[in-house]
Amino acid sequence: MKKTRCKLLSILMAATISATMLLPQAKVSASEDAVAKVQQAYFPQKVTMKKAAKKTEPAEWNRTDVKVYKFGNAEDALYYMLTGGIKYYNSTYFKNPEKIKITPVESGSLFLVIAGDTGQAGAIYDSNKKLIKKVSSTYVKAQVNAGETYYVEFPRNCKEGLLTAYVLENECKGLVKDDLNMQKGEGKETYHTFKLTKRAYASFLVASLVKDGGKTSYKIQKSEKGKWVTIGRTKTFNAMSQKESDITAGYGLAKGTYRLVLNASKEQLNTAVYERDYYNKKVAYKKSKAKKLNATEVYTTNERAARWYKTTVTSTKKQKKLKITTAADQGGFKFTIYQSGKKKPIKTVKTSVKHLNKTVKLPKRKGTYYVKVSKVTKKTNGYYEIKK
Repeated sequence: MKKTRCKLLSILMAATISATMLLPQAKVSASEDAVAKVQQAYFPQKVTMKKAAKKTEPAEWNRTDVKVYKFGNAEDALYYMLTGGIKYYNSTYFKNPEKIKITPVESGSLFLVIAGDTGQAGAIYDSNKKLIKKVSSTYVKAQVNAGETYYVEFPRNCKEGLLTAYVLENECKGLVKDDLNMQKGEGKETYHTFKLTKRAYASFLVASLVKDGGKTSYKIQKSEKGKWVTIGRTKTFNAMSQKESDITAGYGLAKGTYRLVLNASKEQLNTAVYERDYYNKKVAYKKSKAKKLNATEVYTTNERAARWYKTTVTSTKKQKKLKITTAADQGGFKFTIYQSGKKKPIKTVKTSVKHLNKTVKLPKRKGTYYVKVSKVTKKTNGYYEIKK
């Protein structure tokens, strides 16, 4: 029995963490700690009890009417499980199982995890007990309203089961840096502003959480003279895509006011993580004033002039390499290598959206070498790093 319970708990926790890992703000370490604590709390390694004349089951077990509470983030929802958020059902319930009523206390997005010891799919029903969907482990509904009624059913022939349910906030206007920004689909564009006080590299991770919720598209726009101007490409991806090129984007941006534009169906739920790093401009526009490598810099949308860097080769035995890393929304960067005293370049490499990294081998000849960095297209913006 103990092994069955541990296995059951592992299934539920794995499903819960799988759901919350789609929300990048929930830390992995916190999730792992939660698993360990829940396992210890529910199924301690050694339990010594005297024989009791009568066994009284806790009132918290086998609950058929469950309130679903709302949390500000997924990590808080994980810790909620440690304080009663996991509902346990044993053979007493499964002798004559009935559908379990769940009621959201506040409006938002519903996350439901069902785990039965048979490993089969459970189900969720609407207020009229009409089937909404079979649930193999995790179910996400983009919008539920306070006071609505739903019913949950465990798989058939279960002897034990666990379930947990919670609601998360699903509307954001301004983007919060380094945090979870969750937005339900509206069947039209939704707008999420952010400001940059300096030139910066801004990156985004946009994910969708509802498998049958349809595609999501997103883009970045800048406020210019009272109008919103689109920067770069509009990206569109299928529901639950984990392809990096679909769900991530990065931009070199000048100081200003911007917005992330999302477009998804009303059945879809999206998360967006926004990060940014400011860069003071430390570049040289003339070969005679070239900056020493290493270099980490950005090109914003309105910067076009080429930059110059230099390095030296001091040994004829060991070959020196330059490692180039880039990230661009579109277009790419060109790196032209010159040897001091020579007009013609000794090597030219280009990066693109599909080919972000390059390694350049410098000749085994002592001397000074120059690197000219330029944009492949006028619309190129992004980040580059050159390490010797």
